[in-house]
Amino acid sequence: ALSIKGENMEGDDLESVNNLIVAMDGRVYAGQFESYWRDAHGVDVRENPNWSESKYPVEATALERLYAENEELGSLLEDPEPTLPAIVKTHTVEFQPANSYLFRGEILSNPDSKITEVGFFMTDSLRGEDLIHHMAVLEESSNEFSVTVNELLPNKTYYYITYAVNEGGESMGTFKRFRTRAFGSWYAEMPEIEGGWRTSEWFGSFLPFENDWIYHQLLGWAYVESDGEEGLWIWTEENGWQWTQPGTWPFLYRDENAGWIYFIKNIDGQPLFYDYDTESYEIPLSPVP
Repeated sequence: ALSIKGENMEGDDLESVNNLIVAMDGRVYAGQFESYWRDAHGVDVRENPNWSESKYPVEATALERLYAENEELGSLLEDPEPTLPAIVKTHTVEFQPANSYLFRGEILSNPDSKITEVGFFMTDSLRGEDLIHHMAVLEESSNEFSVTVNELLPNKTYYYITYAVNEGGESMGTFKRFRTRAFGSWYAEMPEIEGGWRTSEWFGSFLPFENDWIYHQLLGWAYVESDGEEGLWIWTEENGWQWTQPGTWPFLYRDENAGWIYFIKNIDGQPLFYDYDTESYEIPLSPVP
């Protein structure tokens, strides 16, 4: 795959694109490079002895070397003015009531071509077997599209990807994965104390609500789902999805940037974290559900 950093890109159409990944079949993916390999192929590219990459600066001599050393890219030069496919982004699944799930996608760029179809492909296998196809309708005002899916199996991992079709062909976003809710409450075995509060030896005290939100004594408002084993997926407005489990807490894995944060303490009603990626302290503001 060819990854393209977006810092030096120019033009309104690509203004919001941070990274692009061009697969060997010519499809263009928009997303974070490490997340693409982790979510689509189960490969951790960081400190991986089986992983290697070649970097080419965005300058004429380096690009000439890129084409010379990768003959399979030569077909990209055959048509000087091709109709380009759209660039599509796959958003994170949103959990809805009654065991339904909202899948959202977005057209980031569509150069001078009409979008004729948008939607999602789902599967429970990384090999792409038994694909489930869900068509969607593009919202012209926002370039976003979505579809609500019901009747997925509980406590199961699914993979999904957005797609769009224009005159340049079909393009796709990055693969993402999520795990459906498990039947039964993740806190059912945790002791109940006064006022409906629950307490956990490792996770602390919290007040659960029927909509899967909790008010945690230290974290504040959070949306919590079981990972199907011993761990928890926790969503907060400032940090997005985070994962932790007994023996890992108070360390939390933040899914958005594939990095770790550490919960230090609560200061005046707000949680204080240390972000290992930025090597800085954070105090987010928790939302009310």
